[in-house]
Amino acid sequence: MEPAAVAALAVLVVLLGGTTLWLYGAYNGLLGLRRLVERTWEQVDDELRRRHDLVPNLLAVVRGRTRPADAGAAAAVDTVVAALAAARAAGPAVPERAAAERALSQALESLFGVADRHPALRAEESYLALRRELTDIQGRATAARRLYNANVSRLDTRRATFPAGVVARLVGVRHAEAAGSLSADPRTAGIDVHGGA
Repeated sequence: MEPAAVAALAVLVVLLGGTTLWLYGAYNGLLGLRRLVERTWEQVDDELRRRHDLVPNLLAVVRGRTRPADAGAAAAVDTVVAALAAARAAGPAVPERAAAERALSQALESLFGVADRHPALRAEESYLALRRELTDIQGRATAARRLYNANVSRLDTRRATFPAGVVARLVGVRHAEAAGSLSADPRTAGIDVHGGA
């Protein structure tokens, strides 16, 4: 074989090998980011399930310490029960789930407002402990949601860049949905930006 043909073949092998290695690296990077997004949503989901498990205990304490004739407390409890059922029934889509969880947060805030007007509840240690635990869970869920949104942003940025975007389309790595706020705070409820509060 002529030296020029050997050199051309060597260049072709190096180019094909380099391209193959690059595609392999881009593919693994995209799949790693996709898995990271899934894992961080699982962290959010774990905290929300913990909240779902505590809410019935809170409702039992509120019902036990308020008078049956207290229409405000009964209405607030009924609202929380409905919101909890909707949150548990929400589908796996992140925006739908976040909206249902935000409605539950709003219902809980309303219940806390009603409960704070009852001296028996304000003095009840089990109520106070459950409320603290729910507040802690909300904080952990919010922190996990922020991490999730940051990872969604990283994945979507990688998908939008060339040439990794070509690999993403070839292997089916799709856009991930950012989670809107899970809290009832009106200052953060409408924020739905990647990595937002």
